[in-house]
Amino acid sequence: MTFNDWGAMGMAHAIVVYDPRGRLVADWSGEQLFARPALGRIARERMSVSSIWWNEKAKYYFTRAHTLFVTLADEVVIRVDLARGSYRVGAPATFPDYATASADTNALTEVWKTSLRFSSITDVLAARASR
Repeated sequence: MTFNDWGAMGMAHAIVVYDPRGRLVADWSGEQLFARPALGRIARERMSVSSIWWNEKAKYYFTRAHTLFVTLADEVVIRVDLARGSYRVGAPATFPDYATASADTNALTEVWKTSLRFSSITDVLAARASR
């Protein structure tokens, strides 16, 4: 799973899901995500000249049921079904399994910011597929 492209956060490839073998499952742009009213408001509040810092200070919870919860400010949660490649947006109470995941200290994922200025993994996989 990857988030955002370098230098254009929240634009193309805002959330990208891969299967265990590295094959693309889903690729959502910021435009697709921010069409949801709750996310659109967050995007408007966090927009810069080149990026939309939509997931700044987000918390990420992975579950054993192949689900990722991305908790954003203002009680907005994105629930990503990693196996199906689908997502839903809502308040925490919208998702019955969110309370369990957010209470599980093993589900909370550490976020490591990288400073790699290479192509995104999406570009690498696309280049590999074109060979």
